[in-house]
Amino acid sequence: MLLAALFFALMSMFVKLGASSYGSVELLFWRTLIGAVCLGSVMAWRGQSPLTPLWLGHLKRSFIGYLSMSALFYALTRLPLSTAVTLNYTSSLFFALICVVKLKDHLTRPVLLALLSGFA
Repeated sequence: MLLAALFFALMSMFVKLGASSYGSVELLFWRTLIGAVCLGSVMAWRGQSPLTPLWLGHLKRSFIGYLSMSALFYALTRLPLSTAVTLNYTSSLFFALICVVKLKDHLTRPVLLALLSGFA
């Protein structure tokens, strides 16, 4: 987790530095391309295929993930770094809210108070 946090911090820093010369869409394109080449290389080295019987689910997840990353890169290029990262960390609050509204999930009182205080 520490290593992942370090790499996300470095990514945010490099996106912020690159924003002076490139747009958020272009930065996201290169981040995605480099990641795809790295993962594709590892899969090829291991002899694995990217084909899956669950391709529609993977396609939906990829699309939503790409939209989320687009929003993050847009925020990183337009807002102060601290504000953009703070907004990124609120994603779990919105996930909980979606679970309550969409999935009709019932929250206990302490969890509901924590969720409300998080939004406050």
